[in-house]
Amino acid sequence: MSRQGWGDLCLKFANNSYSISYYKAWNPGNQVDTLDFNLDCANGRWFGDDGAFTQWSQTWKSYTFAIGYQGTCWGVLIDIDTGQRIQGAPVNV
Repeated sequence: MSRQGWGDLCLKFANNSYSISYYKAWNPGNQVDTLDFNLDCANGRWFGDDGAFTQWSQTWKSYTFAIGYQGTCWGVLIDIDTGQRIQGAPVNV
């Protein structure tokens, strides 16, 4: 999913919060990526996290958006280095 590798992007809603996580499974040469989590909601609202982070292969990163109920939302992962935007499946609550 990210620049030269792939992984799993997940979003769930629990305890009045949306939690996003990304597992970067593999990347040629174990290259580090600079990534950023965001949350896009069907109600027109957008939420950012604490900013970009670096991630190596075979690691998990996660963030919790403690924003209350916003309805259907999509977790978004942005590769800062390439501008690639990966949108996960929606959470319909």
